[in-house]
Amino acid sequence: MTSLLAALWGLVTVALAAAGRTSGVLLLALAFVELRGLESALALNQFGLESYRSGSVHYLLGAKSLVVLAPALVGFVRARRAWLTAALWALATVAVYGALMSGSRGVYLPLVVILLVVTVRLLRKREGRVRVVVGLLLAAVCVVAADRVLPGHPVAEALFHKASLHMQESAVSQAGSFTQRLRFWDQGLAMARAHPLGVGLGGFRGTIHAFQRFPMVWSSSPHDVFVETVSTVGWPGLGILLLLLASAFWRAWRSPRWPWALALFGIWFHLAVDATDEAAVARLR
Repeated sequence: MTSLLAALWGLVTVALAAAGRTSGVLLLALAFVELRGLESALALNQFGLESYRSGSVHYLLGAKSLVVLAPALVGFVRARRAWLTAALWALATVAVYGALMSGSRGVYLPLVVILLVVTVRLLRKREGRVRVVVGLLLAAVCVVAADRVLPGHPVAEALFHKASLHMQESAVSQAGSFTQRLRFWDQGLAMARAHPLGVGLGGFRGTIHAFQRFPMVWSSSPHDVFVETVSTVGWPGLGILLLLLASAFWRAWRSPRWPWALALFGIWFHLAVDATDEAAVARLR
């Protein structure tokens, strides 16, 4: 099962690399990944074992939800068959619920951006205006209702832990999570400046000790895929990665498959502020 989960997580990365060249079959595979992650997260919540940490089941669920949301929501608006309309609306609603119960601020911000961009773009194009508004309102009602019924109220619990004003103040304190992120990034960039061609794939964990500027601040990942890329494969490697991402995003955004550009934005934004997929898979082993 561990190998299967790791392989399914890899599907998400493959999906984003293929932005603009995707199909319904791929969305179906990603829907399976989403539902499997939701099942695991709900099971943990039921026993009070929820964890809002990098690489946790909840954080991974949030990242996967960002991939599914825009394609499912736009597909719901465009669908012509009743069963497909209902299925895609349900998938979009599940994606919103999964993102909200993740407890990850690295999910909440792109979630808001994706919902706003999808809504504005569909309304401006006059593409299923009534269906957009009704679908979003009905999804909001269902998310609230489901959270009141489910044991432990997963969304309310996650928002209490990560979206309250007190938690935001705590995050930017001297020992807060956001402050620690900045220190991780600072140390990773110091490594990149000292080794412009990188320290080699997989070398971050063993090299970061030499660049540890802050006492007791250490992590096997800089919690930023771009910082990890530049520190391990150097500035040329980072340039190639950014070029590939920009090309995939632009080609998808200018095509009828523009929702996949938002999927690309969502997952890579999350990877830019949290543990990379390598760290996430390591937690599954």
